Amino acid sequence: MPSSRLVNRNVQAPHGRTSVRLEPELWDALRDICLLEDAPLEDVVRRAATSLPGTPLTSGIRVFVMTYFREAATEAGHAAAGHGSEDGLLYQATETLPTPHAFRRPGAGRIAPANQAEIAGQQAQV
Repeated sequence: MPSSRLVNRNVQAPHGRTSVRLEPELWDALRDICLLEDAPLEDVVRRAATSLPGTPLTSGIRVFVMTYFREAATEAGHAAAGHGSEDGLLYQATETLPTPHAFRRPGAGRIAPANQAEIAGQQAQV
């Protein structure tokens, strides 16, 4: 029987500490969300846990991560992020920007210089 790719980690959930098993790519995505939101993992996990009441924590985290990045993948999300060209003008929003992500805080979304170096170091290792 092949070994599982799932990585088990302990996290602080709304009801206390618990273990969560996720694919390495989802742990990476959670780390990216934490960096983008300038928030600790516990805050992101709590938000994910409360986003779908009655859903198991692991499923809630998976849906939260997917939803977080899907919101950024809209035309308006690309325009707000400046994706698509050197000057960020290739994508023009034709509608008002969607309501900011429920977890986003004012000023969040910019990666601090210290975190930029950390991300660049991690990308260089890949």
